[in-house]
Amino acid sequence: MADQLVLRDCGILLDDRPILDSINLSLDSPGLHCLIGANGAGKTTLLRLICGLLEGPRGSVRFSDIELTGLSGRDRAALISYVPQIADDGIPLRVDEAVEVARLANPAGTMQAGTALEMLELQQLAHRKLNRLSGGELKRAMIAQALVQDTRVMLLDEPTAHLDPPARTHVMQLLRDIAHRQGKLVLTSLHYPDLAAQFADSVILLKDGRLLDHGDPGQMTTDLMLTELYGPGPAIFTEVLS
Repeated sequence: MADQLVLRDCGILLDDRPILDSINLSLDSPGLHCLIGANGAGKTTLLRLICGLLEGPRGSVRFSDIELTGLSGRDRAALISYVPQIADDGIPLRVDEAVEVARLANPAGTMQAGTALEMLELQQLAHRKLNRLSGGELKRAMIAQALVQDTRVMLLDEPTAHLDPPARTHVMQLLRDIAHRQGKLVLTSLHYPDLAAQFADSVILLKDGRLLDHGDPGQMTTDLMLTELYGPGPAIFTEVLS
């Protein structure tokens, strides 16, 4: 039986208001799973809950036979890598140094820093300081840091943000390759339903802190489903991918 990331009755309150409520979800590994929804739907909060970065969550989060709730930070870092939406570029490290440091989070990992830099096409930027990178370059450096941790689960919050369309496509293809060639579970939030439809193994629809639906990308990204998710308005698919 394939490994699964399983959430049962997960939720969290902020000022007595549910930000996430009654999330029940099972994701197969290996696989690339994309989380979509409007701004404020709870996508970032859900990723941070899985990572153990929130205080007072309800419910259970398991991967395979491992209960993640209550894991130490060290044990969690050896199992899950996380790319946040907002980067800290104030650390005075070069790109190659930052990626090498990230390897320390999982001493059992076998991915080499040079391999991660090559996969993200960062070789020419290896000696540049993080605070001298563009937004898109910094995002790729963060993905390289997560990749070099060599964890069984990778969580990414808007990894295609600040990237031009060809770079978005490259990153999504890379994440799909990582999931299937390296046998990982990759869960990423996205603002682009068309990218989810093109690359994901499954798509999760999150609306107002609740799970609206989860399933096959073709079924989850129909005009009807996207209208229910985002509300009526201009056409959702605005990117033309070649």
